[in-house]
Amino acid sequence: MGVDSKEAQRIISGCEIMLRHLVIKNFALIESLEVTFEAGLNVLTGETGAGKSIILQAIHLLIGERAESDMIRSGSTFAQVEGLFDLTRFHKKHLSDPIAAYLKGEELLIKREINQQGKNKCLVNGELVALTELKKIGNHLIDLHGQHEHQSLLRPESHLEFLDRYGKLDKELELYQEQYGQWRELLEQIFQLEQAEKQYREKKEFYEFQYQEIEKAQLSESEETDLLQQISLLTHAEKIHQSAHQIGQVLGEDEAALLARIGGIKKEIDYLAKMDGRCQELEKLCENGYYAFVEIERFIRDYRERIEFDPQKLETLQGRLDFVQRLKKKYQKTIPELLAYLEQLRGILQSVEGGSQNLENLKNQSALIEKRVKLDAEEISKKRQRTAKEVIPKMGKIFNRLGMEEAIFKITFDKKALDGSGVDGIEFYISTNAGEPPKPLVKVASGGELSRIMLSLKSVFADVEQVPLMVFDEIDAGIGGRVAHAVGEAIKTLSQTHQIICITHLQQIAARADGHFAVTKEKKNDRVVTLIERLSEEQTIQELARMIGGKESKLSLEHALELKQGGGHR
Repeated sequence: MGVDSKEAQRIISGCEIMLRHLVIKNFALIESLEVTFEAGLNVLTGETGAGKSIILQAIHLLIGERAESDMIRSGSTFAQVEGLFDLTRFHKKHLSDPIAAYLKGEELLIKREINQQGKNKCLVNGELVALTELKKIGNHLIDLHGQHEHQSLLRPESHLEFLDRYGKLDKELELYQEQYGQWRELLEQIFQLEQAEKQYREKKEFYEFQYQEIEKAQLSESEETDLLQQISLLTHAEKIHQSAHQIGQVLGEDEAALLARIGGIKKEIDYLAKMDGRCQELEKLCENGYYAFVEIERFIRDYRERIEFDPQKLETLQGRLDFVQRLKKKYQKTIPELLAYLEQLRGILQSVEGGSQNLENLKNQSALIEKRVKLDAEEISKKRQRTAKEVIPKMGKIFNRLGMEEAIFKITFDKKALDGSGVDGIEFYISTNAGEPPKPLVKVASGGELSRIMLSLKSVFADVEQVPLMVFDEIDAGIGGRVAHAVGEAIKTLSQTHQIICITHLQQIAARADGHFAVTKEKKNDRVVTLIERLSEEQTIQELARMIGGKESKLSLEHALELKQGGGHR
């Protein structure tokens, strides 16, 4: 079906991200199905049980929802869902981080496969991703309605964010959060200094005692080794002296001293070398050996004279070694570790001495920033309350149009501890029955009623809702007549800024579609399969006639044509 210039302009200025193409294989009753969606409003119609919801279940898989192996078509080993998102008209600077990380062009291709063992394979633009990552991406692409999953406005923590975006408080919040961050950093610094000061006060005497004890010990890194060596020499001084004396006797003090005998040999070799040149090399060897023994004898003589026999010094050294070893055992550290700990203690004692003044300065800075932060938080809170007053009556008007005249919408404000979002705890409350007090939105659970509440919220927040694709599963449950027209009109309005995929049984909604798809099931090779078909203009009129009268007739066809030409109004 053609698109006129006015409609083309609406599409271009409307939804900027859209699910262009969907492929489903071996999923439940679907053997193989492909569908190309339009920008704007896409409706899926068909008999009950045809498999419309199966298509939405496949979209659930596409955005990271839980999968079970029994979803796989009987006789198949795997099921596969593939979705191509068109980002041609979307400003890349607005893309969320999870999407931007995988974007390589103007398309985002998401593919998910599950097998009989329950294992998942998730691909985003060809890159393998974890299921948790796929879910993050999906949260920024599709908002599913009709189930409690993926209903962004049903998450209480999101209400504050929606209200802030509606009130256009981005700049105020950015400045506030910058100040708040500075304040939190100061508080952390103060906490650390106070902890250090507290620890110091509690252990001041202990630290000072340890410092003085280790410093007074006057340790050196090699001291223990040196002490052990000196003690060993003094302990064995007598034996050492005996060995040195024996060497001295053999070399030069006995009647048959070795040096004298080697001297005699040297004299004879000198003679041989003088008489026979062949002995000159022998002469050199003998000379070197002789003088080597001369040096040994001189060293031993001096060494023997320096040997100490000093029991008092031995006792002193042994006492010092005992002290060092006790110190090591006490602190459970080696000497190098004790020396390093001494420096650490020195740093602690010096830093805390100057910390009190620094702490006082930080506290003064913190007090000034805290005052500004609290004032800014209160100002933001006032703007939020003004914004809430704008939103509430708008919700009431939409409720009236959707046949919920008794509904009451309320935005509750509870003061909370100051944090990065301010001082407001905000939650949406709703009452749908006269005389009933409003309750948290998250606790409203009836299907059709919940869908209309969500549609009302979406209509009000359409300008600030950042999820580009909305999927409504039988939002028309339990409504008809005037309300059906109002619901259809509200969905059509939403489709100006979002791509909509909607399962409906109401002709008032289907007649407004930019793309109308019929879902059917038929037997193929003795098995039931679900099929989907993009309807032509003529087929659309026929399907609307079926929805109006249950079967085609001249009257239902006339009514269908009138309804389609009237854009859902008849």
